[in-house]
Amino acid sequence: MNSSERAFACDESGYIRHWILAGTYVEKYDGPPGGDNELRARTVDPAIESPPEDAALGMPGPRGETWTYYDPGANIFVERSSFYHDLSVLNLYGATDVEVSEDCELKARFWSCGASDLWVNGQHVSRHNVPRYMYPDATEITIPLRKHRNDLETTDRTVSLKKGRNRLCVRLQAFGVRDTRVLFGIQILKGGDKLKVVIPGDAGFTHRAVLADRWLNSIRADGRDALQSVEPAPFDAVVRVKGGEVAWSAGSNRVVMGPVERAEVNLVLGSETLKRVFELPVNQSIAVSGAPSLKEHQNAILHAIAARTGRGRGGVMPVLARHTLGVRNEEDEAVLFESLDWIDGRPDCADFPLASMLRLYCGDSLTQTERDRIKKTVLNFR
Repeated sequence: MNSSERAFACDESGYIRHWILAGTYVEKYDGPPGGDNELRARTVDPAIESPPEDAALGMPGPRGETWTYYDPGANIFVERSSFYHDLSVLNLYGATDVEVSEDCELKARFWSCGASDLWVNGQHVSRHNVPRYMYPDATEITIPLRKHRNDLETTDRTVSLKKGRNRLCVRLQAFGVRDTRVLFGIQILKGGDKLKVVIPGDAGFTHRAVLADRWLNSIRADGRDALQSVEPAPFDAVVRVKGGEVAWSAGSNRVVMGPVERAEVNLVLGSETLKRVFELPVNQSIAVSGAPSLKEHQNAILHAIAARTGRGRGGVMPVLARHTLGVRNEEDEAVLFESLDWIDGRPDCADFPLASMLRLYCGDSLTQTERDRIKKTVLNFR
């Protein structure tokens, strides 16, 4: 086994991309109202807590969830972004090990979207707080790596790593509202080739993950019906396509799955599943309307929407389409009331189905009970 198979390296831009994560932990925000950035600042825990202890793949994390492997794909950041309909307080923890063998001084950037704390070998190094919507920012730190130093020394922007293996830990705090970026990153600006990145925990996992990562990232589409990798698969994998699965056996560098629009390669390493998704636009068809007029084309779209079923936020559109066509289903009232209950909860995007409710209210297809219920929701909407 050569050294490049025993550990991950920083990417070509110097990012340390391979970590284990615990979270994201989500708690409902129950504080006073305020502006977006005001709430982001208010929900940050001002205390610097102790770093996660004994972080290891498969073990319990700081708040009970299991430490899992973060497979970055092509992402330079460590990211768990998501959409939050309800205001939420978020916490994400990360840990990784880096090995060094020679004296060096490395300048680095600590990226964050939210408030991030960085510890090295148990010592707090930096809190980087970016209390704004969506866009990450960085603060610069200097990392001197001294071959003969055994004790960690830190200043406000300086970290000394001991020769051998060093533990990096991050806690990221963020405020969940709408499309929320939950990410951090460490970028070595020069000298990243001096670092070897090892996943904490199972000693053999890093080697297997390096092989899997290299193979997965080498896969490309081969014509209309196959995928091909640069080198043979190191382990058995499965290609999931619409309607079934196709085995990709270890030792093979090509699999034929037919002219599908989408394929997902899954490779299992113990309790972790690594995935890559491939879209094949050459197999995607574009539906062209055969309607002889614009009016008939619009009518066909209405019929297609009316045939759908949905609940909660997505339930009202099919009801509106049916009523526009003069059709009423037996369950329409229950669907409307469930959608109104969802709106009354005031999640983000509650105004989307509210617009459809107003369209229905302006028509003549509703019962008086339905009209009264819509009116109550609209007048109470804030």
